[in-house]
Amino acid sequence: EHHPAGSHRISLLTVDGSGCLVRHVPLAGHGDDRPQKNWLPFVDAASGELRAVYGYEPLEVLRIDPETGRCAVAVSRPTGRNLEAFRGSAGPVQIPAELGGGRLLLVHHVAHHGRRVYLQRFLRVDEEWNLREASRPFTFMKSEIEFPAGACLSHSGDELLVTFGVEDREAWLCRVPLATVLALLRPLP
Repeated sequence: EHHPAGSHRISLLTVDGSGCLVRHVPLAGHGDDRPQKNWLPFVDAASGELRAVYGYEPLEVLRIDPETGRCAVAVSRPTGRNLEAFRGSAGPVQIPAELGGGRLLLVHHVAHHGRRVYLQRFLRVDEEWNLREASRPFTFMKSEIEFPAGACLSHSGDELLVTFGVEDREAWLCRVPLATVLALLRPLP
């Protein structure tokens, strides 16, 4: 609601210890002609830069300047698939090299089965952001509305921790063995 464009847009906010807004940087420079949401922000491990997965067809990653709010495409990889409905949810999580490397993303999309149902999928991309594997669609709790919000590896590195909301009224934390998640992935031809 603080973005000067007035419609749904993305901003970088800084809040103080009491939760008060102390800095607002509107993000602009990519897709400014349409409403924005479902960006998947992260800090790139190699460069330390703030980035965001913007979309999945093509798979686009934006570089974000935290001082000016300017966004520019850092990666654009056509997948050759119908992934326009995929939205950013959680990740990317760096997969250890001994487990094949790459990054793990968790996306959501809406299916219509007489009602709106949010489904999730895990995606694996390689170091150059080429889509390599995907899971089948799933839900965590068999609810109509489930929205993953974050993912990271546990301190031991053998579990994936996923936060998600259920029915827009509950927050959950799920621990899944990383080996189980990776076993769900299937290579894409």
